[in-house]
Amino acid sequence: MATQEIVILAKPAPRGLTLSNASFTAGASLQLVGSISVDDPSDNVHVLSLVEGVLDNRLFALQGQQLFWNSAEPFPGQDRFEVRIQVLDRDGNTLTEDFTITRNRIALADMEIFNTFTPNGDGVNDTWGVRDLRFYEEVVVQVFDNSGRRLFLSRDPNSFWDGTWDGRTLPVGTYYYVIRVGETGETRKGFITLLKQ
Repeated sequence: MATQEIVILAKPAPRGLTLSNASFTAGASLQLVGSISVDDPSDNVHVLSLVEGVLDNRLFALQGQQLFWNSAEPFPGQDRFEVRIQVLDRDGNTLTEDFTITRNRIALADMEIFNTFTPNGDGVNDTWGVRDLRFYEEVVVQVFDNSGRRLFLSRDPNSFWDGTWDGRTLPVGTYYYVIRVGETGETRKGFITLLKQ
């Protein structure tokens, strides 16, 4: 009786991972960074995951093959983050790779700065400030009246001006702001109109 011996070779492990894009613009707390593809000549059956407890993985999320920034924290002064991604194939082979993700921050000159606000207590547009400043270090925001008197000073980009000075409500009018970002050396000046509606 003839016999035939069949040897099933183990499946080779995946050869590498590629991230289609490795940058995003600071802003929303959930933003697509890029898609991950697996270099595997055998098949396309894989499970991708972020390795827990390492690098900056806690700030990111994987949905299928898409990598997302997933944090509301501003991390002022930081524009580079590291992630470690693992792929598991159908044979139990694993491969991990590290990627550097760049967060692009809007330059002070390009930030949208509103030039009117209405501090009338209705809960809409009651304060004035610039949210994109929270991604920077060494921020100073000042507001002056037309005589040069400083009405507002803040080194906290999350602290907005409420249209008061020394506990008093200021009149309708035009005021002058100066914003300085020490981290980049940028300064921006302009006018704000305080309205009451």
